[in-house]
Amino acid sequence: MDFENVLHRPINHALFAVLDVETTGLVAKRDRVIEVAVALMKDGVVEDRFESFVNPGRKVPGEITKLTGIADEDVEHAPYFEEIASELVRYLDDAVFVAHNAPFDLKFLRAEFARAGVEPPPQPRLCTLRLAK
Repeated sequence: MDFENVLHRPINHALFAVLDVETTGLVAKRDRVIEVAVALMKDGVVEDRFESFVNPGRKVPGEITKLTGIADEDVEHAPYFEEIASELVRYLDDAVFVAHNAPFDLKFLRAEFARAGVEPPPQPRLCTLRLAK
C-alpha cells in the first residue's frame, strides 16, 4: 500500500474500511477477538463486506455474552484468527481504517495479527468516538 497516496486522495475517492471488533475482554495481550466485521465503503456506498465469528480458543466470559450477545456456541466452530488473517488484510489494505474507539480495535487486531504471524498493512485511521466528542 502507498500510505501517502491514501492520505492525499480526495475524500470521494478514498476507500474506507469500517470495522467493528468484539473481544473476550479489555486487555489485548491477554484477551482475544471473538468477532470481526468490516464494510468497505467508497463514496458513501458499501462495496464489499466481511464478517466472521472467531474462535478464541477459550470460553467466552458471561459478562461478554451479556454485553455482545456472543456465546460459546457461536464461536466454538468458528475459524481461529490465523485462519482469517490473510483475508482480513485484503479488506484493510489500501483503505482508511474507521472504527468507534479505533485505538481499542487496532490494539486487538495488532495483537491477533502478531499471534498469527501476519503483518497488517499500515494505514491512516479515523476514530468515530473521537469525532463524536
